[in-house]
Amino acid sequence: MKEEEFNSSPKKYTEAEADDATKFNSSLQELKDLCSQLHHAADYSEKAFVKANDKRDVVENTKEYLCGAVVTVVDHLGNVSSKLECRISTIDTASETELRIDGLTQVRSSYYKLITPLFSTSEQIR
Repeated sequence: MKEEEFNSSPKKYTEAEADDATKFNSSLQELKDLCSQLHHAADYSEKAFVKANDKRDVVENTKEYLCGAVVTVVDHLGNVSSKLECRISTIDTASETELRIDGLTQVRSSYYKLITPLFSTSEQIR
């Protein structure tokens, strides 16, 4: 769900939910930015390797950079996953609450249907 869709939806969202959505979207954008940075780093490493006299240094530097980048990407994936799980949990909790409220409303409606005839007959007896 895009942030614009989230904010333009007719359903009212709390500030916390809107903040969670913004954080989630921000995490996704950071992940996309990391992907772009990795592509630029790959291009740079390739050009440096072609131009370098000592290819081992370039390979070692590239390995070090990639190790750090992989750790960063995995960290961001965990962050995005955690935020998504939190959002899903919030949605599930809200859905469960709505179902419970609907159930209680139906029970109340059933009671009124049962009680209304009883009151009308007792008033007729008086």
